Amino acid sequence: FSEFGISFTFKSTNANTISVGLLEKDWNESVRQRLQDMFVYVEVEKVGVVCAIGSNMSAPGFLGQAASALAEAKINVLSVAQSTRQTNMQFLVSREDFEEAQRVLHRALCEKR
Repeated sequence: FSEFGISFTFKSTNANTISVGLLEKDWNESVRQRLQDMFVYVEVEKVGVVCAIGSNMSAPGFLGQAASALAEAKINVLSVAQSTRQTNMQFLVSREDFEEAQRVLHRALCEKR
């Protein structure tokens, strides 16, 4: 991404996948081609990143509570990221679910506390 002077806003990895979120304004065919040159499979979809940010998120079950609230609202979490400092959880959701995901997380994590 530094080749193109862009930064990513989301990153999650596992043994098989690297999920990276870019601002739509930074995406273009040159970036796609470079990624396809480097990786076996590149999938692109428009998504939203909804975050829970706070200082009291290290309580056991907090991440599970957030994920459960999204699941109960029938919002599929495409990817999730949380650092060991536990001050920010990021959920990648379909763009269509973005606004509802914000409301769901606010109700589950802020209004019920």
